[in-house]
Amino acid sequence: MVRPLSTLLRAAAAPLTAAALPLLLVGCPPRAADEEPAPAVGATEAATAAATTAYEDVDPPKQPVPLAQQEGYAPPAELPAVSQETGWYDSQEALVQGVVQTATKGDADALRVFRVDQAEHQHLLWPHFDSSDPYLNIPHDFAYTNLGGGSKQGQRSLAKLLSGGTWTVVEIRFDKPDDVYPTFVLHQGTEVILAGEDGKRIETDLLGSVVEYGGRYKLLSYREP
Repeated sequence: MVRPLSTLLRAAAAPLTAAALPLLLVGCPPRAADEEPAPAVGATEAATAAATTAYEDVDPPKQPVPLAQQEGYAPPAELPAVSQETGWYDSQEALVQGVVQTATKGDADALRVFRVDQAEHQHLLWPHFDSSDPYLNIPHDFAYTNLGGGSKQGQRSLAKLLSGGTWTVVEIRFDKPDDVYPTFVLHQGTEVILAGEDGKRIETDLLGSVVEYGGRYKLLSYREP
């Protein structure tokens, strides 16, 4: 039986194709289904250059400018009055002694008068803090409320510590560097050594930081125990 020429050619080509296929696949490992195709030559360099250019076009972060350094700010015209009612004293020693004497009565709420109130904080101190920059949009009420939370706990702890005793201030020291501002100084890390009637000494750091403003002194806040 004579086969058509086309059938003979297909039969002859089949073995050649099967034999040649492994040779074509040598050095070409299969690619995972989720594998990204290799980037074209120069694509990585181009992407890096584009990202660098975009970063350079972004403005650097704005440095806070306290309210007191901005145009239109007017400082308070008067200094706080010195009195037991205002809680401002003319020396650190007088302030601490007033705090200690009040604490011996065990009334934590009565200790509130010795730290700056919200109006004093807002007008005397806040304008000099970086947080006062209007660009940051930090409400003063929020900042002062945060300050007061730990202070209330410090008042209660101090009243409990000194209640019913008779204490003499032996030494006042500060274990942190002063924080100096244009119109006031924060004496930080207040530590007070007290002596009782029996000569026993105790040390407390519950008085927090002391504000020195125009020769007057008041607590910024009590320290949270």
